[in-house]
Amino acid sequence: MRDQHNQTAVANGAGTTAEFDAGAHRAISDSSRIRRRRRTDWRMGGQEVSKWDLRVLLCALLGAGAGILASVVLAHSSAAGVAALSLPALWIGLLVPVAYAVLRGRPASLFRLRLLDVLWGVGLGVGLRLLQGSLSDANAASFPTATSLSLDLATSSLTAITLAAALIGPFVEEIFFRSVLIVVIFQMLRRSLGAFTAGATALLVSAGAFVCLHGAYAPLSLSSGLQLFLVGGVCSLLVLLTGRAWSAVILHVVYNAVYLVLVGVGTAGA
Repeated sequence: MRDQHNQTAVANGAGTTAEFDAGAHRAISDSSRIRRRRRTDWRMGGQEVSKWDLRVLLCALLGAGAGILASVVLAHSSAAGVAALSLPALWIGLLVPVAYAVLRGRPASLFRLRLLDVLWGVGLGVGLRLLQGSLSDANAASFPTATSLSLDLATSSLTAITLAAALIGPFVEEIFFRSVLIVVIFQMLRRSLGAFTAGATALLVSAGAFVCLHGAYAPLSLSSGLQLFLVGGVCSLLVLLTGRAWSAVILHVVYNAVYLVLVGVGTAGA
């Protein structure tokens, strides 16, 4: 009887231990799931940003390459009205990878907008334009005009140019370079190289590709190339520091809009 009692106690103890281990395992699993659900920053990894992998990078490279090629060909076409399709062709080439990436996953906080993003974007956009004017010795030059830039003075044409240069173009470029390209490169390199090296690499690639995009349409002077790299670098840094893309979009919009305002002032006073 005593032996049977001991065996029963041992069995009960073993069952209790097994139940405890199972409960502890479930608790750990639940805790891990909670931590994954609470991850609110793509820079720390996560399931959504991990889907922006090599396939997204390849799609981005192919889309950008096809868009630039089609855009350049259309821009140099002599057929009537075909040149006007140059920018839309580029935008489509840049937006297709963006759509593919977003369908695969939405990195946490990347597309959120905060008041701080607006303040940084506006302030740095104006500051970079002032710096560009100082470096190009704009104080000694007259205001740019629509005529000097060979722009059509028709109201419809100016409206289209304003929308393209101040809103659509900056939005498409930033959402591609600073939302897809920089995030993909960062998340692919973060674990192997560390956050700092991954961020620096992503910044250099994003800013360099931004300069190459503009150089595909017209030769760039060293000064112009450096200014474009500075704009791309600051936009990239904003995304890496805040984890959000809208500050870069706003900066680029303001940077271009300030120049259009100067063109408007110069044209009105001509």
